[in-house]
Amino acid sequence: MVTNIMKAMAPGEGAHGELAAFFAARPDVTLAQFGQYTTLAESTMRHFWNGELGSSEVKAEVRRVLDLARAGEILQPGGGRSATALVVTESARRARRVARAGNFYKTQTVAKISEVLNYCAEECEIGVVTADYGCGKTEAVAAWRRATAGAIESMVFEFDEFSSSNKVDFLARLAGQFGLACAKGPQNGGRIFQALVEYLRENPCLLIFDQCEMVRGRSPVFGFSADNVVVLPTLDRMPVINEAVWQYDDQDGTAESDVTYLEATSITTFGRGNQFSVQSKGLRTELGAAWFTQWTSRRLFARFAGTPAGLLGGAPVVDVEAMLLTMPVWVGDYVTLSHPKMPDVMTGALGVTNRVYEVIDRSPDYVRGRMRYKLLDTGLTGMGAAPVYGTAVIGTALVY
Repeated sequence: MVTNIMKAMAPGEGAHGELAAFFAARPDVTLAQFGQYTTLAESTMRHFWNGELGSSEVKAEVRRVLDLARAGEILQPGGGRSATALVVTESARRARRVARAGNFYKTQTVAKISEVLNYCAEECEIGVVTADYGCGKTEAVAAWRRATAGAIESMVFEFDEFSSSNKVDFLARLAGQFGLACAKGPQNGGRIFQALVEYLRENPCLLIFDQCEMVRGRSPVFGFSADNVVVLPTLDRMPVINEAVWQYDDQDGTAESDVTYLEATSITTFGRGNQFSVQSKGLRTELGAAWFTQWTSRRLFARFAGTPAGLLGGAPVVDVEAMLLTMPVWVGDYVTLSHPKMPDVMTGALGVTNRVYEVIDRSPDYVRGRMRYKLLDTGLTGMGAAPVYGTAVIGTALVY
């Protein structure tokens, strides 16, 4: 029972401790019942109780409901569930939801999320919705799925129920949700991926990934070693790239925006190098093209402009040829490489162990059953190990 689990958990501090003390005194109240009197989603309450999040807004909302319960205004012993009502105060920033009984309010957030989901389903596109904890994203998705049941096939993957950082484990879990029986293990990653692709081609389905704030920081997703590398890795250097040209805001085949970014330090040192050029029909100013082009250009120059101290030249890369079953490794992933016969360019010694690289290119050779990868040495470009990004909490955004 939920109440038994609550009693077994050690009380935390602050709002969490107050909530634990309330449940200890009121074993008749469950976490779900308490959450119905808050403006928070059920998943947000669950994460707060498990100690996985604790923003000031969440704590303030928990304390607000605790104060109402202590005052006897809600959750009275033996009182059962009350009728659904909305309480609005002058100081409230938004309407407070007090106990719901099957009613669902179509807020602006619900409408926005429904718009994104419909667009993605109709256009086979990728949509991203970000908003504060507890604003109703999960409930909005559930409402949309109820409304479109039988008309649009969809599946929800909850990241708060998936703790592994291994990509093959993720593919296996995803395959399992479709009832696909696949052998687990990194050696079967390619087979799982192929089975998923074939299934989704035959059975189109909108994939919805929820609780993405629970995804941990990026870490290496695969380890290359002498066991799966079939040819001794070779070292090379990329040409210097210090100019990025973007053309977007397409209007009947003509780009109305033409923007060029230059890396001044690199140009001063090496002169004008290679140019990175993109002509996009999808990038548009009203959808954040200016920010995206600037962010991508900075990311590009950090890797290929040759400016880090001690590098002075094109980015160092390693060419690796591995077995085809490493196919789930994609461009942008971080991997490790260990090989006893590969020289360490930092020390000159023979052999490298768990050195971190970023995948910047890959090409399959289906005839020979192999995959060729081009790996960027993140250490020599001054980037260090794989970056770890903290959980982001930003204002509501709609990205098509």
